Amino acid sequence: MKFRALLFALLLVLLTLTIVRGQETIPQLLSLSGGGYQDSLVGFSRTAQQRASQLGHAQVKILVIPSTLISSSISISQPERDNLGAIAEQHRLELETACQDFTGPNALPCTATTLPVYIRSEASNPANLAFISSDLSAIFFLDGSATAAMQIIANTPLERALSDAYARGVLVGGTGAGIDLFATHLLGGYKPGFNAENALAFGAADLFSAPGPRGLLFGLDFGLLQSDIFYTGRLGLLLNALADPHSPNVGLGLDHNAGIELNADGLISQVYGDQTVLILDAETYHAADAAHYRGALNYLSLRNVLVHVLEQGASQYDVQRRTFEQNNAPETLERRFETLRLPSSAGSLYLLSSLTNSWSASTLLTEFVNEAGGQQARILHVMVGYTDPALAQRQIEDINRLIGLETLTLQITPETTPGLEPDFAAYDGILFSVADRQQVLSVKDSLLFLRVAWYNGKPILAANHAAVVLGTTFLRRPANSLASGPSTPVLTQFDPSAQTIDQGLGLIPANLETLLTGRNRWGGLFSLAYNSPGLISLALADHAALVLHSDQTVADGENIVVSLDLRYATLGEPGSGLRFANGMLDVFAPGDRLEPQLADMAALPFPAATPVIIYPSATPTTTPTLTATPVPTNTPRVRPPTRTPRPSPTTPASPPPRDPTTSNMMVFFSLLMLIVILLGVLINRPQLGPPKK
Repeated sequence: MKFRALLFALLLVLLTLTIVRGQETIPQLLSLSGGGYQDSLVGFSRTAQQRASQLGHAQVKILVIPSTLISSSISISQPERDNLGAIAEQHRLELETACQDFTGPNALPCTATTLPVYIRSEASNPANLAFISSDLSAIFFLDGSATAAMQIIANTPLERALSDAYARGVLVGGTGAGIDLFATHLLGGYKPGFNAENALAFGAADLFSAPGPRGLLFGLDFGLLQSDIFYTGRLGLLLNALADPHSPNVGLGLDHNAGIELNADGLISQVYGDQTVLILDAETYHAADAAHYRGALNYLSLRNVLVHVLEQGASQYDVQRRTFEQNNAPETLERRFETLRLPSSAGSLYLLSSLTNSWSASTLLTEFVNEAGGQQARILHVMVGYTDPALAQRQIEDINRLIGLETLTLQITPETTPGLEPDFAAYDGILFSVADRQQVLSVKDSLLFLRVAWYNGKPILAANHAAVVLGTTFLRRPANSLASGPSTPVLTQFDPSAQTIDQGLGLIPANLETLLTGRNRWGGLFSLAYNSPGLISLALADHAALVLHSDQTVADGENIVVSLDLRYATLGEPGSGLRFANGMLDVFAPGDRLEPQLADMAALPFPAATPVIIYPSATPTTTPTLTATPVPTNTPRVRPPTRTPRPSPTTPASPPPRDPTTSNMMVFFSLLMLIVILLGVLINRPQLGPPKK
């Protein structure tokens, strides 16, 4: 009897341990870096070490996936395989070294292995699937092409194996375009005919989702991912994609050498690296719901996009719920742009991103001349920084040709004595040209007459650098091209210690930048706004213009104007760099008045005519066709103030990852049944013996 009681107690203990073990789950985690390898590998290795300890592994085993490097998913030549293998080996060794150099407590030994999958058929090879073993700690995708990688991986046994590994707690991550595939709605880049310059035109974003081409099955479905967000000037692309009615309305932009840890519930728990992690929220205030398109090229018009730039270190931003632990956006926010209205006595301001005859600048030039008096107008052409006589003469001839009038020219140099400008009555309007914005600093006193003339009714037309210096402040050294390396001004725009922001001429109580999209000056816009949070900061895209009258301010030209408003934002701690929460970003299409709209979480968006995108066929193919054809239509769209559930996509050939909780419960019940059977056998053991004689 005592034996049975003891046996029963032991079985109860075993049952309790089984229940506890069945309830244990390792949280699923992504470690994502916007680009580069140096900081990315260090951050990933630290998290991989922690994850291996949580999984109870004796060493950190990392699998490197080079499928993002390929040019074709169907075939590969031996020389190309050798070349890609060498690239993968270099990064494998860098990752292994970074992991081995980890010096935290309880550091484990590390090994990194490359998965040799370069074409689609190799994603079904059992030998390759064996690399994803039970003692694997982490998986790392190399930079390259997310769409190319998905042509190899989608709907294959490899995708199922990756999903299962992620479900059981294996850390998964990557760098650069290797992270873009971790969103089920895959932002694949630009469609043919589009680039950074016209990224905010309808149809520019190459966006894919199930049942067609998509990201990984276990990727986040509540947001979009964009790597190298500022480094390659893709903020406009991400904004465009967020406005698509088929996509999530929250975007994560990770810059070069910046990374995050993101769990399956959408919580960003860690930010690492020395660059920027950006959140664009077009859902909270229904910016995407109210989006519409204007102009001949259907440029995006968007209001009330919440913008956050996250702090380095521990973070608690919930992407799915769009909330911080504190400092969340107010339920309603009413803003006004009174400072963009000119004094009633002042002449109009015509601010152009550039001045050429290749776009509708000619229309604005005609409007400017007409305001000044038409063909009888006397135009004063004020020039700064044209030290080369030949360049100065060419500029004069170009301006005269563009406006169809002979101008009165005044060249301002450091030697110019203030007060020698022509008499106020000798001209009717001012055309302002600046070769280099830095050179305005030495002649400010000689330009004071511009403000007096303008205030007393003389219209002014200024382009590029000349437009920029008419604002309150300006960035002395803006980026001048798309990024070509980590040392370019594109990245230093976010480093306050590396920037010089100067006082402008102050005709407009706002900050200005030009050539936003083509010259990748997004970072400059953010720097200006952060440096002067009490002012509205404006940026003109290429071929865009801003026209200010006493009664209204209007976006004009052939591209968009962007405003970044930090007046109601929460700024980061001093010394933390360019960090803030709850900034407000607006996109104004040609013809839009620069007027903010009430931001209201409970509002019902106003109906607007929007284009509709026809997506690819849902029929699976061996090599998915990554093309979506835009077809404009004028069908109004209204969506409710809270997001409605999307229909479930067609079940893909590869089933979704197993739920680890379900797997643990199956194990638990199986063990429970076994214990009950054994218990019954042991309790009834005498009855099961040979019959008594």
